[in-house]
Amino acid sequence: MVERVSRLEEKVSCMDARLGLVEQDLRALGKKMDVHFYWMLSAMAGIVALLAKGFKWL
Repeated sequence: MVERVSRLEEKVSCMDARLGLVEQDLRALGKKMDVHFYWMLSAMAGIVALLAKGFKWL
């Protein structure tokens, strides 16, 4: 019985370490996405401004 519990504890600790790595990767990905989102937002604003000027809306 003690062996079974120790095996389960090993598996749980391994899963905990893996989840920690996944959390770190998701946080890094979120930071990258924020940067890319702001770049895309500014690019789209520029395109809209050019369209407005081209169609003489401004």
